[in-house]
Amino acid sequence: MNKQLIYNIEHDKVFNTLKFLFYLFPIFIVVGNFLLNSLFVISLLLTIYLSLRYDFRSIYNNKGIIYLSLFFLYLIISSIISGETYSTIAAIKYLRFYFFAIMIFVLLKIDIKFEKYFSLTFVLILILVSIDAIFQYFFNFNLIGIKTVIPHRISGFFGDELILGSFIAKYLFLFFIYFIVFNKKKTLFMLISVLLITTTFISGERTAFFSIVLFSLLYFIKIFNFKKILFFFSSVLIIVNITIYYDPVIKDRMIYKTIEDTKILREWKNPKKIQFFTDDHNSHFQSAYLMYKKGDIKNKLFGRGVKSFRLNCDKKEFCDRTPCCSTHPHNIFFQILSEIGLIGIAIFVYFYLYLLSNYFKSVMMDSIRKKRLSLYSSLLVCLFPLITSGNIFGSFFSANLFFIIPYIIFLEEYDKKN
Repeated sequence: MNKQLIYNIEHDKVFNTLKFLFYLFPIFIVVGNFLLNSLFVISLLLTIYLSLRYDFRSIYNNKGIIYLSLFFLYLIISSIISGETYSTIAAIKYLRFYFFAIMIFVLLKIDIKFEKYFSLTFVLILILVSIDAIFQYFFNFNLIGIKTVIPHRISGFFGDELILGSFIAKYLFLFFIYFIVFNKKKTLFMLISVLLITTTFISGERTAFFSIVLFSLLYFIKIFNFKKILFFFSSVLIIVNITIYYDPVIKDRMIYKTIEDTKILREWKNPKKIQFFTDDHNSHFQSAYLMYKKGDIKNKLFGRGVKSFRLNCDKKEFCDRTPCCSTHPHNIFFQILSEIGLIGIAIFVYFYLYLLSNYFKSVMMDSIRKKRLSLYSSLLVCLFPLITSGNIFGSFFSANLFFIIPYIIFLEEYDKKN
């Protein structure tokens, strides 16, 4: 992005008026999809406005943005080839995340304070939802009166959407960036980290708890010494043990139910019958796999189209157990395989290997590399194919993904120039 373009956008009244809505991004996630999707629509309109008014070629000439553009183009092509009108429309609607990514990239380039204040906003929201969740845990209703929906699932401000733990796990990287780069108060950092991980545990979201612990481990081994890592995880372990000792409901959900669902304890004498996910999850995986296996060469290469799992999961040819159906297969690998095919899998594997390579090459030297490490670690966990996941084409998942990717593109471009 040339200096003249930066100057023009920096002094554009429309841009300066609307950019503050992006600081409300964390609040929009908590409030619900309507405001969140409204922000994506604003991103579309703002991108069109800036493209028409200024020479935007330097934005689209960025290598990372070119790859991102090609990926979204592939999603549309895949859905058109599938012949499913629903999938084609879904792929076109999904373009809203492309424009959101463009605007995040522009904001990072234009507003030098955006990173710091945006991450601070997220830190405050993460602390608030954690305090609210702990309040709900003890009193069965939260700070604004929302009652606990299921005894072993704490949701706080999210109400009947049981995504509190996932929210913390997906955006923990911004909390790390703020305290490692912008506010280096390590004691406060450790205390709030334990608070966030404990909240994730009592939320009853097993995948989110696993994700947050794995992310912390990936990040900590690069920036802290052994004593600090040991202290941190010992603190978490102590709090978790106290919780399960005094709360049989959480203990049943997080310990016994996990063992029951994975069939490790029951089937340890018969390894062929061991499974690592619930019966429901396994039926979804099988259905998604059969959509790939029983497809023609077109289906295998390009998949059956964006969000096509819900259209096919109840067909007898893809389902020999119940329940097979859901809005998505609850696993990144199987969703990509069934919906955007082998080419989609190739894109995913290439990107994941890229993240792994950059993670292992990371050497802690400056703030830019610390930020990048946090982003790499977060995406490695978020896209880890051996755990259950949300809908990769849903708003909650995609909002996280297409905030991190332009952030990485921005930092890598900045790192090369400096």
